[in-house]
Amino acid sequence: MLTVGVLSAVGVLAVAARDGRRAHAGDAAVALLAARAERWRGAPCATGVGVERTGALVERWRVDRGGALATLADTVTADGDGAQCVGVVAVAWCAP
Repeated sequence: MLTVGVLSAVGVLAVAARDGRRAHAGDAAVALLAARAERWRGAPCATGVGVERTGALVERWRVDRGGALATLADTVTADGDGAQCVGVVAVAWCAP
């Protein structure tokens, strides 16, 4: 009975640690997205594309311009876990 209880506790702690790491990675990914959006607000009409690695996170961003609109598409994925992904798409007016 004691063995089952100990194994149960170890399993719960392992799941809690994994969930904590995922939550921390999610928070860091959202911070990267917010920083990119702030930089983009300074010059929304400048086009570009890039990939940046910050620790275990990989950010892929692209700014396209079509007429009077510019579009930012940005995603951040965890390096070891491609299933964990956060992204944003934003649109801004550009002076013609």
